[in-house]
Amino acid sequence: MNLKELVESYNNSPAIIDFNHQKAHYENLRSIEEAIDNACFGMYKVNGLTFFCDHFKYAFEEIITLYDARTILLENIEILRNSNNFHALYNVIGNLILKVKGIGSLLHYDITLRIGYYLRLSPTKVYCQRGALWGYGNLKGVDLREHDKVVLERIDLINNYPSLNLLSAHEIENFFCVYDKELKNIK
Repeated sequence: MNLKELVESYNNSPAIIDFNHQKAHYENLRSIEEAIDNACFGMYKVNGLTFFCDHFKYAFEEIITLYDARTILLENIEILRNSNNFHALYNVIGNLILKVKGIGSLLHYDITLRIGYYLRLSPTKVYCQRGALWGYGNLKGVDLREHDKVVLERIDLINNYPSLNLLSAHEIENFFCVYDKELKNIK
């Protein structure tokens, strides 16, 4: 399978449907407080049913970490609201919650993405961590497992891989994550 076929497969997959459900959920919340609460615990609703993102299934100790992050973000709502783009929001949230034990780059990005949906701020860069980082590394043919994260310019990715033009920046990140293993065999 080539990259274009894989991108087309992604655009018709349950992953993109789930992704769009999450985005719609956060865009339609009533308050930033609700967005912060839902984002910290990876919650979203579809047709009245509540779902949790897979990597948000935590042990008790980790739930305390999520409450700590939630508390910090709720105490800094005005700073979040004053972010005028996704990258600024990403930096603000990182400065606030990365100091909490147990918060890493993936959780930082996921919380920022969901609050960004509520604030109508979408990434223009591709933020890769864990599975997305491994997928990107597999596509490039390099081992990036020792890295924590990389932030890539979408335009640079599109220049090197034109088929990615069909995806937005956050869809590229999700695509790299969902297809991390398949990207190893791209022709």
